[in-house]
Formats: sequence, C-alpha cells, structure tokens
Amino acid sequence: MFDNLKLGVISDSHDNLNMIKKAVNILNKEKIDFLIHCGDIISPFVIRVFENLNENVKNGNFFGVFGNNDGDLLYLIEKLGKICKLSSNEAILDLAGKKIYVSHHSKVIKSLAKSGEFDIIATGHTHDHNIKKINNTLVINPGELCGYLTGKATFVIVDLETMDARLIEI
Repeated sequence: MFDNLKLGVISDSHDNLNMIKKAVNILNKEKIDFLIHCGDIISPFVIRVFENLNENVKNGNFFGVFGNNDGDLLYLIEKLGKICKLSSNEAILDLAGKKIYVSHHSKVIKSLAKSGEFDIIATGHTHDHNIKKINNTLVINPGELCGYLTGKATFVIVDLETMDARLIEI
C-alpha cells in the first residue's frame, strides 16, 4: 500500500545554504515523499533554498521542530511555515502508516523507543549521526547538515516500507 515511500531526515542545518542546497538536490533526485527537519534551522532566509524541494514535499509533507539555536521563531513560522509544518519542541506524525516522534533534543529518547509506541524517533542537537534500533523502533539522529562541528554534512533517507535507513554524506 505504501510501496517505496521515502522519508528524508535532516537536522542542524545552521543556515549553511550551500549544504542545504546540496541536500535538497539529493533529496529531489531520491524522490523523497516526506521531509523532517529536527531543528536548528536558524534563520527564515533559508526558505529560498527549501522552496526548491519537490512539489509533493513542500506542499504538505515537510515537517519541522525548533531547536535550541533557532532565532526569530515568529518570522520562521511566517516564512518557512509556508512550506513546512513547524512545531515548537516536538511533533508526533503519522506518515505512511508509521508513527514518528520528532524532537530536537530529548533526554527520554531511549524510554520512548522502549515503549514501542513509535516506529521511528528522529532527533538532532548532538551533531553526531546515529542510526540504531531499540526494540522495534528505528532511532535516527541524522547528524549535522551544516558540517560545522564534525566536518561532515550528513542526513538520512528511510525507506518507509522496509524501514532501512541510509546515511548520506555530502
């Protein structure tokens, strides 16, 4: 029923327009169906790059949460909110029959995963990429898209049918 649907998971883009542009190009080539941003978008002007996402994603399938470094929240909502459904600290989504928890940073990720309530948990903040299974929950930290702290610009693509997750390094 949900064959070959793909989810992109990014975080900590920190206004790096060059890396965001490269990621958007890859996400479009991969023909993703959904995109989640796990916070630290930073400034509203990034909308001009995210507006290049494929039509399906930017017309209702782009979701995000705020991070600890996001600036003018009201202006982010006004500008980026035109193409991205933004939530304050966390979001609970149902995409292609998968229940997904999204937060920039949470100390209860392990407990949430062990609860079995979610198929996918996506988080950011640490800038270190990590993909693991806790019980039957896929826990993803896509690392930092900006590449500032680790020197690696990364994000993740998940096949929502097989639940296989691939780390993409730009």
